[in-house]
Amino acid sequence: MKTYDVVGWVYDGETYCLSHPPAKISKGPIFADSEWDYYPVCGECWERIDAVSLTGDGVKYEHESAKEHGVECPVDSCVFCRDESRRAALKPGEVK
Repeated sequence: MKTYDVVGWVYDGETYCLSHPPAKISKGPIFADSEWDYYPVCGECWERIDAVSLTGDGVKYEHESAKEHGVECPVDSCVFCRDESRRAALKPGEVK
């Protein structure tokens, strides 16, 4: 995927996936290299548009939201998951 590839649309305050473009797509593309504080969700089919990048706050939000709902973290290479698994691997009293 190229950074300039369109992975969705924003129209009238709503996001849309490529399968469900808004009636007017004259402006408001979501590019693959755009950064978001959360994964945008299509207003038609509720599918997550995960081809975008997340900001640091976005990674934290998605991680905490998944943990709160008891589901697997959707973020590839999540620094919070990595840190939690490292802490879990430590022996009691061991600090790293």
